[in-house]
Amino acid sequence: MQAILSTEYLPKEKSDKLVNFQDLIAWLKEIPTQFSVSDFTEIKTHHRGSITAKHALIARIAEDQDFDELEFSVAIVMLRKEHFPDLFMPLHVNAIPVPASFIKINGERYNLFYSERLYGILTRSIIREQRVEARQSLDWKKVIYDDYLNRWQKRNPEKEISLENIRPLLEMIEGS
Repeated sequence: MQAILSTEYLPKEKSDKLVNFQDLIAWLKEIPTQFSVSDFTEIKTHHRGSITAKHALIARIAEDQDFDELEFSVAIVMLRKEHFPDLFMPLHVNAIPVPASFIKINGERYNLFYSERLYGILTRSIIREQRVEARQSLDWKKVIYDDYLNRWQKRNPEKEISLENIRPLLEMIEGS
């Protein structure tokens, strides 16, 4: 069987075994999900990656294959204390906007890597979502989130939130 996926983004030992998107997704589900590996190009060398990196890799390969129906999107979701009381305890807030990523095919979101519980919470809590080119995934996710968080904090000055404070929430989303 001839591989359809570019070796540019995949480990050499996998490039001839991953012949379609189902194979790619199955392999990405097998490798560890790790918050600190957030650039999809690093999956090739580290054999692990954040959920966003995994989504971006799928989207980048889809772009190369002219599979235009598949989109990578970045969303801002409003997580609430009742969903994750232990993680919210040190924050002293009832809700916080956090970034998440999704894969869409023909406009419909697909849950590839999130736990079912988290996926349900995230999709019900979307307050903003934007299509992003896969190669810009890391940069644009940060830009979109920083912009939203800055505007949110201006509207809610009593809620001082730093990225360090919400790191456990971000790790939970990206490493679910």
